[in-house]
Amino acid sequence: MTMVTALADVPAGLPASRPRRRLLALALLAVGVGGLWLGAVGPLIDGILERHERETAQIALLQRLRSRGAEAQALRRQLDALERELASPALLLGATSASQAGAQLQAILRRLLDAEGLTAGQFQPLPPQNAGTLTRVALRVEMRATLTQLHALLRGIEAQRPLISVGDALVATSRGVASEADAPLTVRLDVLAMVRVEPGRE
Repeated sequence: MTMVTALADVPAGLPASRPRRRLLALALLAVGVGGLWLGAVGPLIDGILERHERETAQIALLQRLRSRGAEAQALRRQLDALERELASPALLLGATSASQAGAQLQAILRRLLDAEGLTAGQFQPLPPQNAGTLTRVALRVEMRATLTQLHALLRGIEAQRPLISVGDALVATSRGVASEADAPLTVRLDVLAMVRVEPGRE
């Protein structure tokens, strides 16, 4: 609205009354303030809001990265502690070579089998595998055992120190006796142990 448009509402030959002039002045002031807002203040406020949103997003991203960094550090500490625990002499076979460790593992298994009245059909050495600073040795053992004997054997393996574990297992029933509560089972276990092998020793 301009002064000319506003004065056009005043009848010809009559001076604008004081209230009309006041209204005209307020209208012109509103138009001027609106123009100032659209031309200068509005874009300035929009820029401030956009910068605030951008900074807020950056702060949130930084907090997430810090949180993930802290989680990674905690996980690294847990892994280091686990590696130290696994490297404890109490948990490792006392051998300096993979072949010597395999013989020790076989002796441990024979003792556990004898304790449950079991006899292994055969012990088959499996290829050793490197696991960081340690070497994993494994034996595949086959036997005939009842379910009760198998449970007792697995509990003995779990409680064994140095630490040994079952990596794979296969259990099959004999045809025609599957319904018997304590029928003999055909059992194959892959039993694992860890050893720190000296460089150059196999």
